[in-house]
Amino acid sequence: NYVIAGQERPLLYRPGQGVKTLMGKGRFLGMLDELTLAEYHTDLLPGDRLVLFSDGVPDAINLQGEQFGTGRLGILLNQFAHLPADGVLDKINERLQDWSKHVDQFDDITLVVAEMREVEL
Repeated sequence: NYVIAGQERPLLYRPGQGVKTLMGKGRFLGMLDELTLAEYHTDLLPGDRLVLFSDGVPDAINLQGEQFGTGRLGILLNQFAHLPADGVLDKINERLQDWSKHVDQFDDITLVVAEMREVEL
């Protein structure tokens, strides 16, 4: 289960199915004294990768003023699916740095790639 509290909606990479954006919406934390958030659910399977990121990732701009975009992030997740999660994170960070080279960014850039594994009992 998860909630969306103003952050970007997570991406889910599933082997054999590719990338999808998880559903959800919600207001930013701290905007209201009292906040009720809708709870969403998705099943995570072994091999799935959950990608959490701040809006600084898709909003990162290059010298031409173009945004990196969520679509480009999804393409990279598919492209580097053969790598372990930390390798995917490294490759995306490399691409983000290349994209935004020589341009001061106006927001934080935070990215987490978590891979679901089989539970061994």
